[in-house]
Amino acid sequence: MLRHVVAKRRYDLQTPAGQRQRHVTIEFGRPIKEHIDYRCFYRIEGFGGQLVRYAAGIDAVQALLLAMAGAASYVYTSDEFKAGLISWNGDSNLGLPLIELDGDDRVPNPMLKLIV
Repeated sequence: MLRHVVAKRRYDLQTPAGQRQRHVTIEFGRPIKEHIDYRCFYRIEGFGGQLVRYAAGIDAVQALLLAMAGAASYVYTSDEFKAGLISWNGDSNLGLPLIELDGDDRVPNPMLKLIV
């Protein structure tokens, strides 16, 4: 459950001429401790509904970072982004971190590399 929003970003979503301006909004909740790990919930709105998910990490920083990467993955793989319809400050770089696996995709290396 998303409580205590600590960060929020709004993106522009192009619409056909004559339609009202639309936006995609991402909100990140404060990481919360659960047992020995942390969870960080995030919400994405603007793709025709609302999506709430979470990422888990060993500490609050890792949980928040993985939540941001999860939201980035969702947005960057959306049909709207692929069609060039989403921007932030007029740019297609949405300023969200991505995490990619180092090495061969067929045999993923557990070492993760953060790219921004």
